[in-house]
Amino acid sequence: MLNSTWDRVGALISGACLVHCLSLPLLLTVSPWIGQKLDAPAFHQAVVVLAVPVAFLAFLPGYRRHRKPQVLCLGFGGAALLLCAALLGHTWLESNEHLCTILGGCCLIAAHILNFRYSASCCAHDGC
Repeated sequence: MLNSTWDRVGALISGACLVHCLSLPLLLTVSPWIGQKLDAPAFHQAVVVLAVPVAFLAFLPGYRRHRKPQVLCLGFGGAALLLCAALLGHTWLESNEHLCTILGGCCLIAAHILNFRYSASCCAHDGC
């Protein structure tokens, strides 16, 4: 059951990141000062510092249980996109930073949901 907790936490963090990225353009138009504070690189880096370890804590034990490689591919691909956006977003990737962040967050959310479902299905069959 500990694994399902990490999936829930991971999906929550990724979802918060997604809401942030989707609402940022609106906030920038309403108030430039608020938008600039929310668009700071430190915010994206802080989310990545939370999301990536949670992904490892959820996906690796889940994979050992259900053996579905698509969860690892989707999850670690999403984490890689978030890392690229957070670390390289204000250099060579600037024009695609939000796209990478949104895609990475969606991939992580989907991977956490799949991991949770596959793990629950294995527990139902194995009697965890």
